[in-house]
Amino acid sequence: MYNSAILVENGKVIGRYRKMFPTISELEAGISPGTEPSVIKTRFGFIGVAICFDINFDELFEYYRDRVKLILFPSAFPGGLLLSCRAIQTKSYIVSAVLDEFGVFVDPLGRILYRSSRYSPVITLELNLDYEVLHIDYNYLKLKKVKEKYGSGVNIIVSRPEAVLILESRLRDKSAKDIMEEFGLEDRDRYLERSKNFRREILDG
Repeated sequence: MYNSAILVENGKVIGRYRKMFPTISELEAGISPGTEPSVIKTRFGFIGVAICFDINFDELFEYYRDRVKLILFPSAFPGGLLLSCRAIQTKSYIVSAVLDEFGVFVDPLGRILYRSSRYSPVITLELNLDYEVLHIDYNYLKLKKVKEKYGSGVNIIVSRPEAVLILESRLRDKSAKDIMEEFGLEDRDRYLERSKNFRREILDG
């Protein structure tokens, strides 16, 4: 027996995920742990799923990073700041549905975009999954040229406290990744890895 999430699209089951990290009380009650993450292909892209207590474990979210742009989080508890931390870690949107609590939409910068309430228990929000997450360093001046060329065809969302940003494409014929390649932009993780490598070179002399 598993604690599972089933994803349905147009009346058809397109994917399932078995909770990898049940609580001790679930295990004692006979719930078996799942053994692998689920990357589910949908008509709007690849998504991942995490269930409740899963939110505490890095292994699952490290797997999802760079594989999905959206993570669904059905849960018995809200998750709190952990949702923002995991969204930042995976560079993904996280959408929660919570038992007897309020669900949220969290963006890849960790910001809560929308929250359900007692008066609006069911909420919807249109998300653009054609985006990339960048660090400000070495990219910011280039982004001005991106805006000059593509105008409203791109959307740039900056979070200055963390010095990161989202580059969204609204263009039909050019993805955010295409724009990055065109202007020589570097994503956040690649920049951080380059920084670590440069540090290592300095230490090694």
